Amino acid sequence: MMCYADYRNMFGKSKETVDVGRLEAVLDLVDNIVMLCDSSRENTIIYMNKAASSTMVKYHSKLTEALPHSDLAHAMGNSIHQFHKDPERVRRILGEMGSGSSSEHVADIPMGNDIYFQTKTYPIWHPQKKGELLCYMACWTDISTQCALERKKRTLELQRTGNMNDKVSAIAAALEEMSATVAEIARSSQVASDSSIKASSVTSESKVLIQSASAAMRDVALRVKDTAHIISELGTQSEEIDSIVSSIKSIAEQTNLLALNAAIEAARAGSAGKGFAVVADEVRQLAERSRIAATEITEKIRMIRNGTSAAVTSIESFTSKVAESEASSARADNALLEIFEDVASVGDMVSQIAAAAEEQSVASSDISRNLNHILSSTSNEEIEHSIQSTSPVDRFGYKGSSKSSIH
Repeated sequence: MMCYADYRNMFGKSKETVDVGRLEAVLDLVDNIVMLCDSSRENTIIYMNKAASSTMVKYHSKLTEALPHSDLAHAMGNSIHQFHKDPERVRRILGEMGSGSSSEHVADIPMGNDIYFQTKTYPIWHPQKKGELLCYMACWTDISTQCALERKKRTLELQRTGNMNDKVSAIAAALEEMSATVAEIARSSQVASDSSIKASSVTSESKVLIQSASAAMRDVALRVKDTAHIISELGTQSEEIDSIVSSIKSIAEQTNLLALNAAIEAARAGSAGKGFAVVADEVRQLAERSRIAATEITEKIRMIRNGTSAAVTSIESFTSKVAESEASSARADNALLEIFEDVASVGDMVSQIAAAAEEQSVASSDISRNLNHILSSTSNEEIEHSIQSTSPVDRFGYKGSSKSSIH
């Protein structure tokens, strides 16, 4: 076992050996903490450089709080395990290095809430006596600032993750709302499509009815034209009859004059012309009745001609109205044809909108599910665990690694 005096003389007194004082002077210039401890079970500290002493002063209150059983003012000459939470574990590590199974050990050591050190420990072997362990050298690096930055980074990462989760949640909620709206649009579009189909069917039936009414109107127009032609012919025939009646009336008047002359001549003849006078009188009466009948016929024909003329005028007016109705039916037929085509086009577009809305609803639901999956797989606890697992400092113990010895 080597004590501090043995350390001072471990290289002998010859001038060819390393000057211990010079070595200490060199180590005192190193910024990192350097400690030497012996190979006893207590691993007593036999050397501390100036950086170690200044660090003890710098963090005295916090180190005392974190290590209540340590004696920082008199660390020199005391066990190095006063800085360890699990001395037995450290003894095993040093034992492994002392046996030659590892050449160094690196560990991160927390000392309080704000103080962290990284230590690298090496075995020091006798330069002349192979396999003889002289002591252990521990080089400590103050990584408090680095750990503070990592904690701040971790906090910012958690904040960013929380903000991202909030935004993703908002997006997911918006997508779910949009999905519900799109689904409602799809349902409404389907209803509109059904209504368009019904409207198309009604329009088609109306088109058939109007076409049938239009055909009936054309048939009525043809019949009215035929009737007008017949009535017009009746008017022409009435004029011919009137001409014949006029001739009959003229003949009756002439016959009446002849009968009157015959009666006059019979009167002159006296008793000899008496029988002839009777015949002449009868002829005159017949001629008078013929004239009266011809006059009555003329009056009837005049009334027939007036009625025929009024009927022709009325039929011509009705024919004009029928023609207008026929034209209106044709226009209605064309309008219904356009409406039918427009309704069919609208039905197709509504069906396309319904299909697109259904696809968009499915896509929105998929996106919402994916976002919820992202949210469930990126919780703050998992990120905290991930950050801690990659952190250089274990708050509840030491994280260390050893290298195999090449001695």
